[in-house]
Amino acid sequence: MKIIDTHDAATALTEAGSTPLLVADVWEHAYYIDVKSDRAAFLKGFTEKLINWRFAEAQYEAAVKGEAGWRFPS
Repeated sequence: MKIIDTHDAATALTEAGSTPLLVADVWEHAYYIDVKSDRAAFLKGFTEKLINWRFAEAQYEAAVKGEAGWRFPS
């Protein structure tokens, strides 16, 4: 398990060979309107209200078993 960062609109959701557990988009466009560019407030809300822990657990279990888990539709 590791934390990665991507650049230029790349996302771990589309990377072959990875099974993302959680993905947080911290580009300003993802949260500007809701929290006026306050990244800390966005991440606080993300961790307290938006994370689907059951989904993350299912992804983790799939990865441990060597399965792909849910993949972003291509």
